[in-house]
This record gives sequence, C-alpha cells and structure tokens, in this order.
Amino acid sequence: MNLLYITNGVNGVGGLERVLSVKTKIFADNNYKVNILGLNKTDQNFFYEFSEQVCFHDIIVKGNPVIYIFRYISGVIKKIKEINPDIIIVCDDGLKAFIIPFITNKRIPVIYERHVSNNIFFNDNQSFLSKKLSSIKISTMKFLSRFFNAFVVLNEGNMSEWTYKENIKVIENILPFFPEKISRLENKIAIAVGKQSYQKNYERMIDIWKEVHKSFPEWILFIYGKKDETLKLQSQIDKHNLQDKVILKNPAKDIENKYLESSIFLMTSRYEGQPMVLIEAMACGLPSVTFDFQHGPKEMITSGLNGFVVPYQDDDTFVKKIKELIKNEELRRGIGLNARKASENYSGEKIFKKWDNLFKELKTNV
Repeated sequence: MNLLYITNGVNGVGGLERVLSVKTKIFADNNYKVNILGLNKTDQNFFYEFSEQVCFHDIIVKGNPVIYIFRYISGVIKKIKEINPDIIIVCDDGLKAFIIPFITNKRIPVIYERHVSNNIFFNDNQSFLSKKLSSIKISTMKFLSRFFNAFVVLNEGNMSEWTYKENIKVIENILPFFPEKISRLENKIAIAVGKQSYQKNYERMIDIWKEVHKSFPEWILFIYGKKDETLKLQSQIDKHNLQDKVILKNPAKDIENKYLESSIFLMTSRYEGQPMVLIEAMACGLPSVTFDFQHGPKEMITSGLNGFVVPYQDDDTFVKKIKELIKNEELRRGIGLNARKASENYSGEKIFKKWDNLFKELKTNV
C-alpha cells in the first residue's frame, strides 16, 4: 500500500518529527511504501533518523498569503498525481490542512492526524482580537473535520475538543525505544525534555526546583530542548542562584542515555497532545511528576502507582511529590518499574496494528 504523509516538514526536533521518524520506519518495514511531502526544502538535515526506504518530496510555497495558498494547493495536487497514493495522511496543525479533502481524488481516503491540543492557539498575553480570531479558526476546523475519512487523535482528552465524532479514532503515539536496561535511579539528577516555549512552562518548573533545592541542594535539574532566549530562563535561574543546579541543554540525539542517567522526570506543560517525552521516560524506568494539563498525563499515569499527576498549578504538591521521590529510594524504584510496564502499551507492534487496521478498513470502504 502506498502512503503519502503531508506535513510542514520533518527536519525539526519536536515530537511530530520524532513520531514520524519512528512510525514511517515501522510502516516501511511492514511492506508499506511511504512518502513524505514537506514544504520549503524541509526534507534536508534531519535531526531524527528516517528509514532509507522513505521517499521525501518537497514543494516551495513562499509569498504573501494568497500566493502561499495558491502554491500550496497547486503543489499538493501535482504531487498527489505524481505519487498516486492509496491513502493520504495529513499531519499539520494549521488551517490549511483542512483544505486537503477538497482537492484530492475522492477515491483516495484522507486521514487527518492531530498531534496537539487546541489550546496551542491561546496564551496569556493575547489581545482580545487575537483570541477571537483563534476561536474562529478552531470553530472552522471543527466544522471541516467531518470531511476527512478518518480524524485521528491521541487520546480521549483530545477527542473531547472536537464536536464531530463520527469519523474520530484514537491511536496513541508510538514508543520510539524500549531499552534493555532501565535507569538505576541512583544519580541525583532530575530531567525535563522539550523545546523552551510558552507551552512547556519551564519558568514554573524553575520556581518549583528552587523550593526543592532548599531541602536537597545536591540534586541537579537538566532541561533538554531547543533554546529560546526571549523567555529569559537563564536570567530566572541566575536570579535564584541556581546556576549549577538547573542546567539548560540543547536537544540531545542520544536522549535515551540522558533518561538512563537520570532518576526523576518532570513535566510542567500548559498543554500537550500526548507527550512523547513522558512515554520515553517511563520506558526508561523513570518515576514522573507532572501537572494534570490537557492532555495526556491522566490517560497515561495512574497517580501514585506509576507516576504522580498533580492538579494543574498546584506547585506545593508538585514540590512535595518530588521530595517524596528523592527521600524514598524504594518508592522511586517501585514507581519506575510500574512506569516501565505501562509504557509497553505504546509499543510499535501494538500501535502499528491499529494503523494497519485503519488503512485496510478505509481502502475497503472506498
């Protein structure tokens, strides 16, 4: 079966790129022909490793909004005719993705794959007009979602954001790795992973670590991710005199080893689709402390059994749970082992079967 993924690009360091690198390799290994169509030469200089069997395509869509959309539509139509896919999968959080069902051959099923929460369109600093425009954009997406043959979200929480349910399917992210050995949980290191952004809420994590540091000054927090100097996180670290205790690091290609060198995983996001990094940390046997943001943690973690899910913005409880894990090695190990077991729900074999069944179902019903 010939698959075509349409996305903005796959040379970044984010979760979507990570997911596609893993997923497309599994599909290719199971006799699927996989094509990825990106924009503006984003088929170069990959951060994640893609299978050599995957074919990459590209269209140039620069210009003002009118020219951009015209070039996007004409470029996508041309590539679809050239590739002649059996199924199209759209991985694009923007409004333009919802055009695809209207410009394709109706005999080709089109799947939309959603990787974020709709909260991505809002932030605390938005103007009234900006919030209104974001609300209109989301309402438009909700209406247009019905025109896809299938609309795939990552969990029940994400499903709740969409009003049209007839074509919605839940298929979770695939676990990128499952190491033979897990972390020994002996190093006095906590870890967080993800780009510096409003979404990740690292300013709150730094404030939380300031309180942890008062009781456990020997512990260090490493934050791995693409840096954003405008957030002034280093200035915040310096203000709290945590220069040697909160370390901002660039994205790491060997992130698996970084998890294995750590003893606790932390997550303070404002929102997510389904956090890949949380699944990865669990697979490495790390106990996690995370806010109950939308969406993912409560679907993945049974609080107190295989991690701790803390009410959103309850910093005191967040600090308390970190301290419990630091003080109690037996608790740390028990939760870590349970987390490892829970991560098996996201194995490549299990998630591939869900996609394989969906592809075959759609082709049968065309």
